Amino acid sequence: RLKHVAPGKILGLDQAVHFSIDCASSPEMKKKLYGNVLLIGGGMGMLCASVMLQNRLQTKLPTSISHGSDGVEVYMNPRDLDCTIVAWKGGAVLKSLDTCQELWIERQEWEFSGVRLLRERTPFVW
Repeated sequence: RLKHVAPGKILGLDQAVHFSIDCASSPEMKKKLYGNVLLIGGGMGMLCASVMLQNRLQTKLPTSISHGSDGVEVYMNPRDLDCTIVAWKGGAVLKSLDTCQELWIERQEWEFSGVRLLRERTPFVW
């Protein structure tokens, strides 16, 4: 079980997803996250990527979550969209949401504060 990842350490996709889900605050949230993994991007168009990831995550599924759970579900191509542009569409939607406006970092802010600004603005712990 990964509790901390050393800076610069490269994780496999299954390890990165497992680590991210393991950072969730409650077992119920972890269960929901394991049941809704979405693969997007052009690189995920390779044959059997979702099956491979689903099988690997299923082996890492904690027993406390696997009881009373449907297990791991990995989805590709949401709503029949082209997987090479889904991430860009999601970014465009986020940009238009009023609730996300305070998350955007302007160039001058980045030049002044650097990476410290990411820790202050991101909605997740890292």
